[in-house]
Amino acid sequence: MPASRPRVVLLGAGHAHLPVLAAPVLARREVALVCVAPGPFHYSGLATGMLGGGAPLGAEAVDVAPLVARLGGRLVSGEAVAIDRAAGRVVLAAGPPLPFDLVSLDVGSVVPASAVAGGEHAAAVKPLAMLGRLRRGLEARLAAGAVPRVAIVGGGLAGCGSRRTSRQLARRRGRAAITLVARSARLAPASLPEGAARALAAVLRAGRGRGRVGGPRRPSSRVRCTRRAAARSPATSASSPPAWCRHRSPPARASRSTRTARW
Repeated sequence: MPASRPRVVLLGAGHAHLPVLAAPVLARREVALVCVAPGPFHYSGLATGMLGGGAPLGAEAVDVAPLVARLGGRLVSGEAVAIDRAAGRVVLAAGPPLPFDLVSLDVGSVVPASAVAGGEHAAAVKPLAMLGRLRRGLEARLAAGAVPRVAIVGGGLAGCGSRRTSRQLARRRGRAAITLVARSARLAPASLPEGAARALAAVLRAGRGRGRVGGPRRPSSRVRCTRRAAARSPATSASSPPAWCRHRSPPARASRSTRTARW
């Protein structure tokens, strides 16, 4: 690629960068493009359906390589660990650094499971690639005739969606006992309008016990949603950017309330 062209490095291949790959300036190959991504892009609109069993494993994965190749760019399979602004280069976890004139970040978020004792045994919902692990674990237990006990920590949109879709998977395969653990009786982030939050709670509340879902009655999961606080842990279940590109902020304080709410 001609050295005179601006060097553009895209870190991540998510929702924000996919439209960038269709930009006219890239289509005309006026820049030297490099995209860094650890693997396929997992589309959130299909990821929850995959977890619920409505779509096959891997259906949510989008191969970014053909999109980058169409623009004459280069896809680097890996992860960035630092940006050296003074030198104008991106430092990778493995491999030589990448020089840039322009760099854009679309790295998504991660759940800091390592901050919680025993978190390495959990299946984090972000990055979304981890949802396949959760589905395979549930299916293996259901196929063995077990009634798996699932604790979903976090009452945000991802936690509520995971609770609902894991219940759908259990309905298809057998039964499961699912507990949603949230910091507050009000589900979802504060940015969600109050009416929408109440509707979300009503949907989860209606899912308790047995019910009909578009066809013959099936044994459903037994769902118990409670508000509990991690009184001994300062960690939060919220997802956050990777540590290398995170602004410093005070640590989240754990609530010490032990009141119970049911949805």
